[in-house]
Amino acid sequence: MAVIETAKENLETLDLSASHHITPTGNLVKRPQGGGSTQLDYHLSRLACYHVALCCDSRGNDQVKQAKHYFAVKTREAEVLIPAQQNELEVLRLKLELAQAERDAAIAQTKLLETRKMITEMANPTVAALILGATVVTEPVPVERVIDRQSGRTYDGIGITMIAQRLGFGKNTKACWAWLDSIGYGKDSGHWELQLSAVENHKLKPEAFHQILRKYRNSDRQKWLGEP
Repeated sequence: MAVIETAKENLETLDLSASHHITPTGNLVKRPQGGGSTQLDYHLSRLACYHVALCCDSRGNDQVKQAKHYFAVKTREAEVLIPAQQNELEVLRLKLELAQAERDAAIAQTKLLETRKMITEMANPTVAALILGATVVTEPVPVERVIDRQSGRTYDGIGITMIAQRLGFGKNTKACWAWLDSIGYGKDSGHWELQLSAVENHKLKPEAFHQILRKYRNSDRQKWLGEP
């Protein structure tokens, strides 16, 4: 058939194998009186059907007209639907990338919080603050120094009077002692030692002073009027 041969040539021109799209088959035609004969027929792929329809003359042939109309409609649908589907795929791809970015950000945030917690628990508070990028302001410690001229020993400590004034207890050293005892810094806590002055008094070891200040500020005690 001339139309079939023309369709094959068109496929070959497009570097397509015509034998993959147009396959000859035998079609058995039975006779009323019995028996039959085999006629040449073809199995066409969808693309081959399209080329065959293009090669046919549609004048006076409704089937050819219907075939050409069908492929014209499908071609138009493809021109409209494929870009729309591509846009939908692009939107889905962007949503997936956003979800992955949010997931990665959440994982990074969790790791950061775990690292901060580990540093805070394991490191010295001052060192931890420096590692985490905080500005550390160290308040001066009001150390009272006494030198024993006989032994040459130097005593560094902070008296209860100074601490009571610093913490807002005024002259009420008894109340200050009670509060220090409640946070584990009483006279028998090991943070105090008897040191020489005009008379022998309990003096706080300087290294414990900042810890007391921190506990004092974080406590739920009743604050003094005007205290930040």
